[in-house]
Amino acid sequence: MRRSWITLTLLFVVVAALGLFVYLKPREPQQQEYRLSSLKPEDVRQLRIQHPGKPVIELARESAEWRMAAPVAARAETFQVQRVLAILDATTNTRFPATGLARFELDRPRAEVTINDQTFAYGAVSPVTGELYVRSGDWVYPVPARYLGSLPSSGRSAFVSRQLFGPNEIPVRFEFPQFKVVQEHGRWTVTPASADLSQDDIARWADNWRQASALQAEPYNGPLPAKHITVEMKDGRRVSFGVQETETELAFTRFDEHMRYVVLPNVARVMLAPPQGEPLGKEKRPDVIKREP
Repeated sequence: MRRSWITLTLLFVVVAALGLFVYLKPREPQQQEYRLSSLKPEDVRQLRIQHPGKPVIELARESAEWRMAAPVAARAETFQVQRVLAILDATTNTRFPATGLARFELDRPRAEVTINDQTFAYGAVSPVTGELYVRSGDWVYPVPARYLGSLPSSGRSAFVSRQLFGPNEIPVRFEFPQFKVVQEHGRWTVTPASADLSQDDIARWADNWRQASALQAEPYNGPLPAKHITVEMKDGRRVSFGVQETETELAFTRFDEHMRYVVLPNVARVMLAPPQGEPLGKEKRPDVIKREP
């Protein structure tokens, strides 16, 4: 019995000694983490991108939508803007004073990005660590090279939205030379109707228009196309599109924005044709629109 108590006492002493050692062991200093910016993406209102030898790209946020102000006026691709703004969330455990910039290739940066009033200069990618050197203020920060990939080399074309409509534009009326598609009191009608159509048939056709994305979007100041389409939005605004068709492409020109959208021909032809019903052989749904005279 006495031997058991001695054993327990020794174990207690050993455990206490280990606990005291862990408690008194010098703690390694926590590694410092540096943020490149205190800005939050939701607080950004202006963005400026400069590549050497290329026109400056200037963008501004208007409410929830980004628009390009230079080198052309156009709606901007939000996804591309968000990729650039990701630099605001970058962190690193190392930084260097912004001296001897040539060793980081920051004496002649490959790109400069100004977000609100803070400028980021993008320099070399380290052949050893694969990190990108970014200068902001008085410091140079090594960050993952993916931040350089967020700056498309194609310039302005990458930032021009290829959507025919903005995120807050909701079409409710389409006027073609041969037919009309209208939504009133939440219900769609087609005039003249050439087949029995359900609400889903017409809504699907309208969604094709609202969600249409072009292969290419570019400024257009040429002659007005002969064929016009008028689209009325939910807020009452009316937008006119011209249609240009060649042997190789079909394009919609939005007159109010002076932009030309090149769309896949098979997609565009569906948009230009009246809404179609379900394929033959499928059971018709009950919400059918009867033919109008």
